[in-house]
Amino acid sequence: MLGGNIPESFGGLKAVGVLDLSHNNLQGYVPGSLGTLSFLSDLDVSNNNLTGLIPSGGQLTTFPASRYENNSGLCGLPLPPCGSQRHSAERVKGKKPSMDSGMVISFASFTFFFIVTVYLSFFSPYLDLPFRILLKVFSC
Repeated sequence: MLGGNIPESFGGLKAVGVLDLSHNNLQGYVPGSLGTLSFLSDLDVSNNNLTGLIPSGGQLTTFPASRYENNSGLCGLPLPPCGSQRHSAERVKGKKPSMDSGMVISFASFTFFFIVTVYLSFFSPYLDLPFRILLKVFSC
């Protein structure tokens, strides 16, 4: 597990295409020098302790928000703007809201399909229709 700041010198890795620094204990800010990496096709700094504005140079703002999430102090495109209500609320609560809504949607979907399946299996007179047809065909 890596700790400390992301070194500015990483901007000198001119040939790097993918830089995955996720799930570490990195602190500080995302260096603007990473925006100079012209071959960088994927950057992931999620699940760290990074803070500050995501640099707007290069393609750093084109990566999906998931590549920056779960850094309670990080803000700016593609995350909410610095000082926004959502950003401030997350910082105050100290929560990382990445899976809360997904879990609720999954649970609701599962519950809905379970209820529909139970209803159809007990109350639908046509549910066993294919089996009745097969019995008639093979009972000859």
